[in-house]
Amino acid sequence: MNPRILLTLSLGATIACGPSVALPGSGDGSTGGDGPPGGSTTASTTSSIPPNPTAPTNPDPPPQTSTDPFDPTSGGLDDTGSSGDTSCGFLCETTGDITPECDVFEQNCPDGEKCTPWANDGGSSWNATRCAPIVDDPDQPGEACVVEGSPASGIDSCDLGSMCWNVDTDTGTGTCISHCMGAPNAPTCADANTICSINGDGVLALCLPTCDPLLFVDACPNDEVCTPYNSTFFCTPDGSAEGGAAFDACEFVNACDPGNVCINPAAAQACDPGGTGCCLPWCDLSAPDCPGDTTCFPWFEEGGVPPGGELIGVCAEAP
Repeated sequence: MNPRILLTLSLGATIACGPSVALPGSGDGSTGGDGPPGGSTTASTTSSIPPNPTAPTNPDPPPQTSTDPFDPTSGGLDDTGSSGDTSCGFLCETTGDITPECDVFEQNCPDGEKCTPWANDGGSSWNATRCAPIVDDPDQPGEACVVEGSPASGIDSCDLGSMCWNVDTDTGTGTCISHCMGAPNAPTCADANTICSINGDGVLALCLPTCDPLLFVDACPNDEVCTPYNSTFFCTPDGSAEGGAAFDACEFVNACDPGNVCINPAAAQACDPGGTGCCLPWCDLSAPDCPGDTTCFPWFEEGGVPPGGELIGVCAEAP
């Protein structure tokens, strides 16, 4: 069973229920852009849908409010990117020497060690960084990896500058993913097909693969979904569990099935108006195929459409 990484529109760091992605509009993202529907750091919506006021992306943040149908606002991080999670996840005791402060960009640990995120309270959310030993013959980005203890222990088989991501909590295996390079104010990724996402006040700075939501269920590898981030989209672990179908309630941007996106429930009458968010399908503006009474609306505002985003839409109802 893969952990539900619920991204409260950034990268969620809750591993007990799986990684989570904050809902569109979280203010903790690192890269610039128009910002997604519902907030300051993700793509904006078309003017034909109710306007987008304020909103909140990273480990486990407090809920926020908004009246924007495209902003499911919830579970995102606070202004500092702190998760505030003090619960015990899979590992209640952590062994080994701890270096409370190191920099994942500078990788300023002693030789033979790497700076990596971990849960310094033995919980399930990455909330600090530590120096951890680099194993002999370490795994490289894109290769399978294993963790020691909990997925948030910070001890894994990945090489310097990378960490084990999307870990299966039953087997302790995942895939190595690269940390961002450069600096927090000017992050870069070696792979042009990835984008730097900084969350948790800099604790998580990962190069996530970009994706095209119009590829629907084929947009990302198995167990991952295509989620909005600034004016682009990246693959994140699927946190939908048993839900995630069209019109299902959701609390996180990656809590919907592949092909759907979590937005404000006011976007469709079939959604639960009391829910934090609602899963609605992506759609192709040139060949829309939307369920029920929904129609295909542009995901980006006129004048703010990035190259390649001209046909990206979401199924919703006009206000």
